[in-house]
Amino acid sequence: MEQNEKVYQIWKVIFFTGIILGAFLTNLFFKNQAGISDLWNLDQYRTIAAGELPQKQYFIFLLFRRGKQLLGILLLFFFTNRFIGIGVPLFLFSFSTSALFALETMRIGIVGVLVSIVYLIPHYFVYSGALYGLFQIGEKQKKDYQMLLQLICIIGIWGLGCYIEAYWNPTLVQKITMLLIGK
Repeated sequence: MEQNEKVYQIWKVIFFTGIILGAFLTNLFFKNQAGISDLWNLDQYRTIAAGELPQKQYFIFLLFRRGKQLLGILLLFFFTNRFIGIGVPLFLFSFSTSALFALETMRIGIVGVLVSIVYLIPHYFVYSGALYGLFQIGEKQKKDYQMLLQLICIIGIWGLGCYIEAYWNPTLVQKITMLLIGK
């Protein structure tokens, strides 16, 4: 059990390092671009906030994009050790989330933190559940059919996250953005 505690502590350090580096590097590299109104011009967030994104097209896009991410996580998890398989996605998640918060804060001020949170709800909870399931696979010795069943469940949960991100999140983001910043 002591070995697991060390691993958990290292993962906490990795998570918080990602948060700090994401905010720091974003501020370092994008500080002079904060006033540009087209900061999100090439990103899906602007079209989500404006309600101009076709949901079916976005869902297919997300299935491929998030599917590649899940494939990368699974490859890391199954072909390296558990520490790397969880640590790398954890770092990337915290880094990208922190960078999103920093960019939105530069773009629209403190309200940007709230808008960033809305961009991530509710689908990130679903993705987190899938990653927790992956963590559970590595936690105990299981039979092959149990691992396969759990892996199928993880893929299904990941697909549910894509569905929620494509169909629920844009509406939620549009409504909250209009409420918070009136755009």
